[in-house]
Amino acid sequence: MKRVLAVLAVLAVVAAGLGGLVVWQNTYELREEAVAIRRGGHALDGVLALPERGRGPFPLVVFVHGDGPVDATHDTFYRPMWEAFARAGYASLSWNKPGVGGAPGDWLDQSMDDRAGEAADAIAYVSAVGDPKGMTAARWRFVSKNHTADASADLPALRGTPVLLVLAGHDVNVDTAETETAYRRLLPGPALRVAHYPDATHSLVERAVEDSPLRLTLTALFAPRALFADGFLTDQQRFLTTVGDVARQARAVPSGDVGMAS
Repeated sequence: MKRVLAVLAVLAVVAAGLGGLVVWQNTYELREEAVAIRRGGHALDGVLALPERGRGPFPLVVFVHGDGPVDATHDTFYRPMWEAFARAGYASLSWNKPGVGGAPGDWLDQSMDDRAGEAADAIAYVSAVGDPKGMTAARWRFVSKNHTADASADLPALRGTPVLLVLAGHDVNVDTAETETAYRRLLPGPALRVAHYPDATHSLVERAVEDSPLRLTLTALFAPRALFADGFLTDQQRFLTTVGDVARQARAVPSGDVGMAS
């Protein structure tokens, strides 16, 4: 009986330790606020992630989801990125896609213009204050409606704006070589930065981790920041810090000091 009790005590200590590790690894240096974004007479439930300290206003990163029925946190996947952005002094905004988490509508009925309008409404709001399996009929409608979407005509409007193009070496959703070529052609100059992650998948997770459901689950529980490709979170934070430094320097230059070179 003493041996059994000793074993049970050891197991209890180990379980408590593992539980504490999970809680610690999933505690992030940021503040989250629930928000409701008005869109077409409806409200989309969202999350505004803020730096842990400070009253703001903060510069903002708006998350526009990729494919699939994604909720505001992407099942907590976004939180390590939100933390990296918060450490750089940025807030993050994300929301449930239509039909996800109680949001009205169905994201499979959306066009890319609908998605863009949603993002515009989200930006206006803040200024004022697992993938379906198989090719279902609804998914085919979505693909057929959007497979020819092309943002090339809109990219030149970003010339001079700092842009970080993130490319994964094992991205089965995006032709990364073609994408990089297009961005370098349409956004020439130093404002465009390109970051390559050779071992990453489309979601910027290490391929070896994503390919193993067990490893993916354990990593998400015990070391969620390690889900991402090596250097990704640091690169995101460094990019936003640089953007913020440039913006502050620009504001610090009096308008009368700016002249034309002879």
